[in-house]
Amino acid sequence: MSDEEDILALTEDNLDAARRYTYEVWWSEEDRAFLARAEELIGVQSHGATPEEALAMTTEAAAGMIVVLGELNREIPAPTGTRRLIDTRAIQFAAPAPLTKEQVRAVRVQLGVSQAVFAQALGVDAGTVRSWE
Repeated sequence: MSDEEDILALTEDNLDAARRYTYEVWWSEEDRAFLARAEELIGVQSHGATPEEALAMTTEAAAGMIVVLGELNREIPAPTGTRRLIDTRAIQFAAPAPLTKEQVRAVRVQLGVSQAVFAQALGVDAGTVRSWE
């Protein structure tokens, strides 16, 4: 399988479903970038040079997670329906605590997949998942 075949082909329906989730966006001084996360989808987080870019990248990651969970016949967390408009120019955001190795493993175990499959779904090397756990 080529690298191009490994990439999820997201549809507009996938992205629309992902847009229903709650997203938090904040500035990370350490990363010198805006970070965003999907509150209902554990581990779905990305970054960008602007809040809009971080949100767009995270929405795509959420859509990918929804597709993978569906393909694995796993429960897809329901969106809470919470909508928040955050003025990132007026608020200082604290980065959420990074996931512990126990939390990373718990997510993978909940999905019922191996480290290799988990790594492929996240688009990282299996060694990266091993180092996280």
